[in-house]
Amino acid sequence: MKKKIIVCGLLLAASLAQSAMAGGKPALRQRAAVMQCGERKVEVKASCYKEDGYMGLSCTSQQLSIIDSASGKELGGQSFKPATLEQGDSYPIVAEKLGDAFCAETPGKQKFIVTMLSNGGNCEQCEWAEIYDWDGKLLGASRDKKKSVEVRDALKAAYDKKAKNLGKADLSNIYIQAQ
Repeated sequence: MKKKIIVCGLLLAASLAQSAMAGGKPALRQRAAVMQCGERKVEVKASCYKEDGYMGLSCTSQQLSIIDSASGKELGGQSFKPATLEQGDSYPIVAEKLGDAFCAETPGKQKFIVTMLSNGGNCEQCEWAEIYDWDGKLLGASRDKKKSVEVRDALKAAYDKKAKNLGKADLSNIYIQAQ
């Protein structure tokens, strides 16, 4: 009888300890943001949490998808992977933070999707734009424009004042998905 009580007590203590440790981590929430650009939908899905002492959300996974609205087919996008777990973090964190995004059609009828990203730092390379073609292919980033004529020309065309705005949104303005 004493052995059963001791075993039950140990199991109860282990269970309570595990619950207490799990309670120390903030809950992960599935989040999403969507931007409609004519026949393209740009969607962000992420698993994020609110870290004490840090402004904004910290995400452990983040997926950008470019979808053909008519067929629902995903054309392209990008999956952002978390860095290794740092001391003091509750989870491994994705460094890239999505911000504003827009879609543009140039006078030459080229269409582009541009997303703004940052890593939270205060440096020249800490904020950048990534540009996708209309078929969802990542052409490159503004950090690469010195290396790639294609990226430089695409960004110039997308930001041209004569380009038609097909849609604009703040993709960092993510919300909790309905469960």
